[in-house]
Amino acid sequence: MTNPAAFRIATWNLDRPVVRRKSRSTERLAELQRHDADVWILTEADRELELPGYTMVATRRPDHPGYSDREAYATVHSRWPMRPVELTAFDPCFGVCALIESPFGPLLVHGSIITYHNDGVADGTAKPWERHRESIGQHAKVWRDLGSRFPGHDLIVGGDFNQALDDVGRYRDKQATTLLRTAFAECTLRCLTDEDFTEPPKGLSRHSIDHIAVSKGLLAKATSTVDVWEGVTPAGVSLSDHNGVVVALSPRSGS
Repeated sequence: MTNPAAFRIATWNLDRPVVRRKSRSTERLAELQRHDADVWILTEADRELELPGYTMVATRRPDHPGYSDREAYATVHSRWPMRPVELTAFDPCFGVCALIESPFGPLLVHGSIITYHNDGVADGTAKPWERHRESIGQHAKVWRDLGSRFPGHDLIVGGDFNQALDDVGRYRDKQATTLLRTAFAECTLRCLTDEDFTEPPKGLSRHSIDHIAVSKGLLAKATSTVDVWEGVTPAGVSLSDHNGVVVALSPRSGS
């Protein structure tokens, strides 16, 4: 049961619903509604997905071969008033940013994908994890840029970051993990989804590579709880090959 006083932000990779599991749109919408997030960061998403009561901003159409005009690497959906924020130091195919009038005040939300570990390997233009590490550097640059352009604003970043941060999951690279943790620290962000969700009490069957990090200034005003789910409905219908994660932020006493 959700806490009505909490502000809930969630991220989930929908696994390209425009081309996969197209017959599952009803179940997908019901699953999104079941988790009751105030803000969704959706990746490998459908830019025509309509969530009742939400407004949406999306990345530019992916320029990768095989993607349709409907697809988006990332979208942000909000129940709260929202306007898009231009990213001056980032590929608009891979990330999108919005300024949301949240119960904690103006809040920047950056949703994105950090490219996968074998990007460029098949055509011989990169080694495993090379472009992933480069992508982390690009993310760090845009997070710093947002901090400079919007001083005093809290920031939440999230999406498919394509690596486990729990020091246990196999889909990770020591150098890439260090780079991402350093980027969080330099941008005064705290990752809230770096625990091993395969352990009790969560007990999921796979490790999470989708993450949410929150500015430390926001955490001074709010307590946080994290919940996760596998990409299946309660009835066992498969909707995605990724876990979803939701962070609930509740005002601290006296805030």
